[in-house]
Amino acid sequence: MCVCVSDISESRLALAQELGADYTVDMRSQTDGMEACGEYIKSLTSVDATIECSGADSSVHLGVHVSLIHVSIISKS
Repeated sequence: MCVCVSDISESRLALAQELGADYTVDMRSQTDGMEACGEYIKSLTSVDATIECSGADSSVHLGVHVSLIHVSIISKS
């Protein structure tokens, strides 16, 4: 299983990398919109599942966009 973490916090991305994330994506550098960001993430790896923890609408939409069919999208709001 491949783990890809996206966030706007450098410290959280660094922690994710320390904990073994295969890819980290700094969302502040993704200025072409959520769809382009989703395509970038899909170019890195296939996404089998998304765990959305921020509750931000844009993050939920990104999770739906990058995930394959028949996966769980978990969002705590």
